[in-house]
Amino acid sequence: MIDRISKSDKKLVMWGTGKRKLQFIHIDDLAANLAAAGLGRTPHFLVVGNPETVSVNQLAKIIMKKLGKKLRITHDTSKPDKPTKIFRFTNPIPPQINLLKGLDMLIYD
Repeated sequence: MIDRISKSDKKLVMWGTGKRKLQFIHIDDLAANLAAAGLGRTPHFLVVGNPETVSVNQLAKIIMKKLGKKLRITHDTSKPDKPTKIFRFTNPIPPQINLLKGLDMLIYD
């Protein structure tokens, strides 16, 4: 989405309604949890992730703001809009990097 927004001019077309919720985990948080699992500090089955949710529309607006882009968002509702499935995570180590901080680390001014 970062690439599409950075290359868009005036308008951003997104599939579906944009209401789908997503959950992101930063690679550093994932690595910390995998290391903890490798050291045997976890139960046998893990679901690793960040419980923070953001809709596709919210994510687009956050990225546009960080890139300094003012685009009109339109939705192509003839395209699929995958259902939201929010997970409950069993991280041995809580996430330390939220979405905004992670995006700040990706997007340079």
